[in-house]
Amino acid sequence: MTRIIHHTRTLVYYDGPELFEASDQLGTKYLCLAVEDTEAGVRYLCVPVSNIRLSEFYHDAIDLRNIFKNPESEELFYTDIIDGDFNKLRLIPQPIQDLSQDWLPDSGFYLERPTIDEDTIAQESASRNRAIIHLALNPPEAREEPTIYRSIPQKYANPLYELANMRDELKIEEVSLIGRVISGVCDSGAWKLRSEEDGNEYSGVCDPESTVSLNGITLKTKLYKFVCKEKIEEFILSGKEKKKLLLISIEEA
Repeated sequence: MTRIIHHTRTLVYYDGPELFEASDQLGTKYLCLAVEDTEAGVRYLCVPVSNIRLSEFYHDAIDLRNIFKNPESEELFYTDIIDGDFNKLRLIPQPIQDLSQDWLPDSGFYLERPTIDEDTIAQESASRNRAIIHLALNPPEAREEPTIYRSIPQKYANPLYELANMRDELKIEEVSLIGRVISGVCDSGAWKLRSEEDGNEYSGVCDPESTVSLNGITLKTKLYKFVCKEKIEEFILSGKEKKKLLLISIEEA
């Protein structure tokens, strides 16, 4: 039977859902972790989890890496999110023996439940020169209380979404990458390149302000030099930084 899951709640959001809960047509729960960008969309690694395993994760008894590295049912799956649609996601079996270590999260990741005093918040606010608000959405003292859900009206949801995605541009640098193009999509300008220098894979998009195009690029065999603008942005609400590579020129290396 093909397993179809749907998103139930986002646990970590950083320029899109990084980790979310889902359930399938039989009520089995899953944790789904964003692992890479593909030509189709964002790929998520998904692991079935019991209520006990979820509770252990939420109460710091097991970290995220162990959940994916040692799945309870000895099953892993992946799914691709296309155009931001998180409904009716088809799961594809992922053999554990073929799992890329790059897909596993770092050790020691738990859902953060910080306890922060007022002095710390004041210092953080002064250092960033903006108001800082810390929300305790799942405080440990309320773990035995009934869970309360409430829908956010559309007129409030859009401003909140825009606020969460507002960002400051910290700096822009020019970087050069030499390597082989692993994938490229002419229509969207999305690309992925494996560097000859360090063996790492880098992904980005064509700079919309330039005339550069991926047309005529040969995948996986030819060496290219990609000159990019590396843009570092800080999300205003979370304070997290994100790097973006914008391709401005291509030449054969």
